Amino acid sequence: MYIASNPVIRAPYIEQPLLSEKTYDSDLNKYFNEKLCEGKLLAKMLINSLSERDLDRAEQEYTQLRGGDKVVRCAATSLLAPCPKQDLYRNIGFIVDVDRSSQKVISDRDIGSRPVDAQGYSLSWDEKEKRYKSIGIRSGYIVNPESVGRFAFDMGEEQGTKWFQTTKELKDYMVEKSKHLDQGRLKYNEVVCEYEATSIIGIIIAFNLERAFLEDRQQIFHDGKEFKKLTEQRFGFSLPLFSFDCETGTLRHLELD
Repeated sequence: MYIASNPVIRAPYIEQPLLSEKTYDSDLNKYFNEKLCEGKLLAKMLINSLSERDLDRAEQEYTQLRGGDKVVRCAATSLLAPCPKQDLYRNIGFIVDVDRSSQKVISDRDIGSRPVDAQGYSLSWDEKEKRYKSIGIRSGYIVNPESVGRFAFDMGEEQGTKWFQTTKELKDYMVEKSKHLDQGRLKYNEVVCEYEATSIIGIIIAFNLERAFLEDRQQIFHDGKEFKKLTEQRFGFSLPLFSFDCETGTLRHLELD
């Protein structure tokens, strides 16, 4: 997974409301927070801004979800938990319902998952041809070697990685561990899953990432609203917009003007 090599150094955390942000109590807000507490929300973070490079990553998801068998078979996602000191890879993405997706691997760390071909060679997305192509590199432990959704990952138990049977187990682990953090944050977790367009139940904009690509909350909010519009146009159905504060672990339904 890509992490910026030159992260922005943030000032001490002070939560500032967005000028155009309105949060409100609703059945939808209650529903999503219940799923958060149950460990049932995955974040597929796709873009930091509306730059062309970031949108290429989103287009890769759109292409797979709308064409062919209409599924992303090897999606690296992060579990959201109701606890402080979390981190996500990017500012904006999909909220994927655990109950509408199929989880392949659940880990408390970034395991570097990637799709591979039948021979175990890593696949890279070709922007021009809109499909995966082999890049001739073979490494890592292969999961589902006989299936179309095969993938490989690198990290093992010798590096302290913890594995879980369910996302609830990972959520409980994150909540408990966050209670004993004197400094720093929880490590990036990774849930490799298979999901369809109907697995997406919302759009997420994340604030207070440790390695921030974009610090302007107003710009993130603006780009999140535009990404919501773009996604709704591609799939033909409406999606609610939520903000997630990585510092506090709080999820809020945003009312749009």
